[in-house]
Amino acid sequence: MTAMQFNILQSDFANWYDNQKCLSMLKVLFRDIVGNAAEKKSTSELLNDLCTQYYIGPDNLILLRDTISITKHFALGQMLKKKYPSFPDVKDDIISTQFTPHRQKLMKFGKKLTEHDVKRIDELYNSPAPKMYPDAWCMISDLEKNLKIVEGKMEEFYMYLEHLNLHLALNALKEELSTQELR
Repeated sequence: MTAMQFNILQSDFANWYDNQKCLSMLKVLFRDIVGNAAEKKSTSELLNDLCTQYYIGPDNLILLRDTISITKHFALGQMLKKKYPSFPDVKDDIISTQFTPHRQKLMKFGKKLTEHDVKRIDELYNSPAPKMYPDAWCMISDLEKNLKIVEGKMEEFYMYLEHLNLHLALNALKEELSTQELR
């Protein structure tokens, strides 16, 4: 793939996620890789950081493929594969080790949360003045920033989810990832 083809692919990728209003989700996903992900205003800015840190490039599309897989935007994978035959095949639940198991679980957790769940967690952590998060991803980012969600120290958070009867979301966090998902 030429540098110009990669730039166009990167633009297609960014436009897709921006049109789907997924920036806050990508900020959660890339938090471990892009240190200042929370400050980014667009998917293009996130991708530019990934390029400058050599996580992605014309000869390295694996992280983009894995992003599509973990976010379950398979139509984008099909579109990119059709437009760019060298784009790697996107498969469900095949995630590289570039995303930690904790990060993968946070993505599954965020996808399980409803608006009502987000409101209840917000009210629990931010009483008496809830922050009124626009989505689950903004809430997860804030809870990580405020050290309420911390890798390896999740017992208290689990207890609060249990108290709120958010069993589907809790199970997503506690679930062991299959060996297929850790590739």
